[in-house]
Amino acid sequence: MDRTYNVLVIDDDAFMRDACHQTLSRNGNRTALAKSGRQGLAILEESSFDLVLLDLNLPREDGLFILAEIKDIDPDAIVVMISGHGSIETAVQAIKLGAFDFIAKPFTPEELLELVHRALRNRQMPQKHKLTSVRGADWMSRPVDIISQSEAMAKVKEMV
Repeated sequence: MDRTYNVLVIDDDAFMRDACHQTLSRNGNRTALAKSGRQGLAILEESSFDLVLLDLNLPREDGLFILAEIKDIDPDAIVVMISGHGSIETAVQAIKLGAFDFIAKPFTPEELLELVHRALRNRQMPQKHKLTSVRGADWMSRPVDIISQSEAMAKVKEMV
């Protein structure tokens, strides 16, 4: 990853929280850890995060309900659901509620990092689109100097 990201990990399993923390921090990211959905929501209200990893099966809490609460706090939050017992139906429901993706336990550090990279690339895409829309059609219609030496590019310049 090119920059440091803030990731909130919400999971009642101390081993899973620590494994996510170790994997993400070794790759230059900062993590906040919560052992319950309520604790995670409290942390989310105090700080902003680039990504939330949320366990679907929390004791006395429904992970899908916590997902909805996260989306109420931050509609643009990127949330990845984690589960060792999730069904296809539950994964589909999580996606419909706004989760970016769903990863099944157990997963390898490499699988976690790949999913995090994909999620964070997705987070950056809307910012690129915002830049284009802010500049609007005026930006797109201005002449641009193309620097090149190839014959093919010379033909492209003639067409433009």
